[in-house]
Amino acid sequence: GAERALAEVLRSPRWSPDGKQVAGVDDDGQLAVCEAAGGPCRSLGPGRSPAQWSPDGRRLRFRRPGPGLDDPDLRTDEVWEVALDGSPARHLATLSPVLRLSAGFDVSSDDRLAWIQHRPGRQELWLATLAR
Repeated sequence: GAERALAEVLRSPRWSPDGKQVAGVDDDGQLAVCEAAGGPCRSLGPGRSPAQWSPDGRRLRFRRPGPGLDDPDLRTDEVWEVALDGSPARHLATLSPVLRLSAGFDVSSDDRLAWIQHRPGRQELWLATLAR
């Protein structure tokens, strides 16, 4: 099929559920959404990749750095959600401690969160239901 470049380079690009948009993080560390058909991309504020679409395609969940930790191999991540309608991002959860090189998190279609939590000598898979 035909190939073409989007208006911006996005790290960890993710297709929207309807296939009309692509979300990711641009070179300035901003969460951005680009129309797959072309045109300019919209910045939605600072974020870490990979972003995740809500099942209805109207919101994106993403990570932001949280407070620092004493151990340089660990970090705190905050999970945020932003609507594509321009309303402010809202904080959903704080994940801590996680390994600095952790793969991040995942959110199910019914708003359950999964992530890897670090404990001395081991890692654990944690699950939680996000409050609405």
